[in-house]
Amino acid sequence: MDLLPFLVHTLGILVVLDISVNGCTYDHKCNCSLVRGTWYADCSDRGLVRSPKFWPNVTRINLSRNKLKSLPERSLLPDDLTHFDLSNNEIVTFRNNAFQQLWKLTELKLRGNALRVTNELSSNVFEDLLNIKYLDLSNNPELTLRIMPILTRGIQSSTIEILILQKIHYTFSLGVKLRIEDVRFLKHTNLKQIYLSGNNIEQIENGAPYFFPQSLEIFSVPDNRLYTFENISLQNISELYINNNWLGISIESDIDGRIFENLRNLRHLHLEANGIAHLPFMVFKSLKNLQDLDLSDNLLTIVEFDILKLKALKYLGLSGNQLQAFPESTRKTLSHLKEQTNFSLNLLNNPLRCDCKTLDFLQWMVKERKLGKITFPHFRDYACTKSSSDRKVLKFTNIEIQIEELIKQCSSYTTLVFIIASLIILFLAVLSAGLIYRVRWKLRYFYYMTKSRYHGYKAVRGDDQSDFKYD
Repeated sequence: MDLLPFLVHTLGILVVLDISVNGCTYDHKCNCSLVRGTWYADCSDRGLVRSPKFWPNVTRINLSRNKLKSLPERSLLPDDLTHFDLSNNEIVTFRNNAFQQLWKLTELKLRGNALRVTNELSSNVFEDLLNIKYLDLSNNPELTLRIMPILTRGIQSSTIEILILQKIHYTFSLGVKLRIEDVRFLKHTNLKQIYLSGNNIEQIENGAPYFFPQSLEIFSVPDNRLYTFENISLQNISELYINNNWLGISIESDIDGRIFENLRNLRHLHLEANGIAHLPFMVFKSLKNLQDLDLSDNLLTIVEFDILKLKALKYLGLSGNQLQAFPESTRKTLSHLKEQTNFSLNLLNNPLRCDCKTLDFLQWMVKERKLGKITFPHFRDYACTKSSSDRKVLKFTNIEIQIEELIKQCSSYTTLVFIIASLIILFLAVLSAGLIYRVRWKLRYFYYMTKSRYHGYKAVRGDDQSDFKYD
């Protein structure tokens, strides 16, 4: 009587052992393991040209780094699939039913393929991905932004949180516009992060940002060709990446600070490599919660924007600009800012000057660094020159010694300037005195002539004037 239960139990153990040893597919081409209580089929980097058929109890599948030409047929996939990685294959087209009834899928990775939009592609291809949270279609250069209306329409009722569409255009293709049609279905999603770098986007259509969901926290469009940027009214956005674009002229002309005025909760702003030569005083007037401002690799020669408005600022990146020194007003502002928060200032790869005019600036950097109030990343890698024509570069390895030498040079220079100025003044005084003495009679003549012109002729009268008689 006890034999049957024993055989059933033994058979169950053997099945589990077979799954663990031989895999989660019917042809045993993948490794299978338990991850967080569910079965994970690792089929990556096996040279597969077609997908195996997976057991129904598999929830995570990794088919990355193979040679698949198309998406797996739906019949090969388990219904309870939650994580699906097809990255770095050779997949060209979507199957219209590829994701049909994959309602539990939360993570889908299709980066690094050769996907493209064809006329046969159904607009409903993504509609069953109701629980999708993470979707990555990056590095499919033939996909283009044509996929966006289909994709955003399909996920409009989903739980999408992270959408990655980086490099879905060829690098040297014509510039494109991010249209209202591309994003209008995102309005009522709970999307938190969107990544659109490297897509040759020249312009975001007027009104398109209105359809960005209020839940958006990270908006990333670096490495594009944006030459204008519309005011975005998103209260929850905390990170904005618009570096490596062509926004120099647009930002330089924003004298009223309208571009960023509605991003009051922004904490990280990246504006590197935008060809910015000048920043208006009020450009960041509303960014009171900004902690990280990166302006590296631009063309700035002076920092004139209102830093005091950035009360929460902890990092200011100015590396790779054209800065030679900070004026006293900027140094005082930064010293005041550091009293409110720990502050880091990056000035690496600027053409800093080491001369008498910038001595105060050099001493200020060393003092603040020694006190630990302001940190200068890679400080010892800084370099400076004594003049624009001087090719000799002085490293900051021993900047304290160089400052001491500079103090002596500048002291002698100041004394010399004072002596020369005094001699010039003395020479001019002696020369003036000599000239006045030489023409003293002419000057006296002109004095009396001028006096007689205004006062007229006056006869000289004596006490005995009444004794004279005239015929």
